[in-house]
Amino acid sequence: MKVELQNLKIDTLSGESVSIQNCRYSGDVRDYEFEYAGFHFAVKDTWEKSKTAFKCTRKINAKKWGEAVPGAGISFSAEIYVGDGGQTLRVGVPSAVYDRRVGGGKREYHSFMEDRLPGGIILFYDEETKEAVTPVEETVEPAVEKTVEGMAFHIYYGDEQAENIVQDTIYAEEVDEHTLMQELVAALEMDSSAGLKSVSFGMHNGDRVVIVDVNQAFADYVSRMGAAGEYIVIGSLTNTFLDCYQCDAMLLTVEGKVMETSHNVYEEYLEWYPYVESLYTVEKMELGEGDIQISCPQIMNFSDGALQGKWNRIFLGTEERVLDDWEGNGTYQVTFEVKTMTADMLSILMNGTADTGEVHSFQYTYNIDLNTGESIRLRDHVDVKKVAENLFAGTGFYVDGMDVSHFSERLKAIYGSPEALARSLEGYDYSEDGSAPYGYSYIEDGKVWLCMEVPHDLGDYVKIELDTPGEM
Repeated sequence: MKVELQNLKIDTLSGESVSIQNCRYSGDVRDYEFEYAGFHFAVKDTWEKSKTAFKCTRKINAKKWGEAVPGAGISFSAEIYVGDGGQTLRVGVPSAVYDRRVGGGKREYHSFMEDRLPGGIILFYDEETKEAVTPVEETVEPAVEKTVEGMAFHIYYGDEQAENIVQDTIYAEEVDEHTLMQELVAALEMDSSAGLKSVSFGMHNGDRVVIVDVNQAFADYVSRMGAAGEYIVIGSLTNTFLDCYQCDAMLLTVEGKVMETSHNVYEEYLEWYPYVESLYTVEKMELGEGDIQISCPQIMNFSDGALQGKWNRIFLGTEERVLDDWEGNGTYQVTFEVKTMTADMLSILMNGTADTGEVHSFQYTYNIDLNTGESIRLRDHVDVKKVAENLFAGTGFYVDGMDVSHFSERLKAIYGSPEALARSLEGYDYSEDGSAPYGYSYIEDGKVWLCMEVPHDLGDYVKIELDTPGEM
């Protein structure tokens, strides 16, 4: 059967004819150029044929050429010649009309022929690149963490001075887009009527995109704000949805239309806004002199002065006892690394060496629940029995600098059974009663690490990363 692509067909809403100024044929590619309603159009049709299929790809590029004509609309179609004797099949290709500004200074986006379409062909249109957001077919679930308190997720909002966007962790029984918006509206102290219409997802230039459509009440609330307040609200909305759905960019609309305020028109994709995970700092206090050098952590500018004072005294007291008890003639050095620092938790790893003729290394940690002020122990967020079984079986963990199977064999020789190891893990990390722990752990990038003491010939200690994150 003979199949050929015929010339481009153009229709306008007004019925006005359009003259094609340039038409170039090159094999199976046809290029057209013309001007209409203040825009210069370039249309490229590519015709691909195989033994079993025919495919036509049309690319349309429109650049502003002069003064745009409000209310103008244009559609494109093509004629495909099928057969040998003369019958042609005309296939209409619906197009979208995007009128950037209408009467009264408002903007309105709508689709031409949308009432005739059984489903959307292009969901959203990028006016700069002329590329569509490809819809994601599969269900996109929020990226939450299951904890004993519930499903944990982050929301973002302004600090008390409305100067920074800060991150906070929220717990809920179930998490969806409406949970996110409700928590966000509460944190930003917005009108309770502000809410969400819908959320959808797509791909654009290789990036995951979340399309957030808010209601008019949300837009009205933001429109009444100053520039600084608007920045905090839009940034908080953007970060919250990008974080929860692990997307690269967000497209914001108001009941299907572009959101516009007195300060901004939100036509472009929104990416991460700068934020701070915590409003406190951990500073270094230098202790000792000569052969004894200790860097002691100190929490500064935390909102709860009592909690800050409690832990600063614990840090300092631990190191001062070392100074008082030190009788060696060698060197003693301690430094620290902040492994996790959020509004909810602080995890610090202390690294030390003592040289009194033979160098020994050691590690200890501090894990603090900043909501309660209590120490977080390994057993509080990890199933120590399961961890012990995995360590004996040689699965579910990584050992820094040592072969896993060799480590498991040495562990069996030391503890004898998973039950004995589990009892040891139960006693990991500092407790409130001041008893000496059997070992230590810390949190880094959501993963739990163990600091386990081993014989000196094995390096004094080993660091073990657990595959399963802790339920923090």
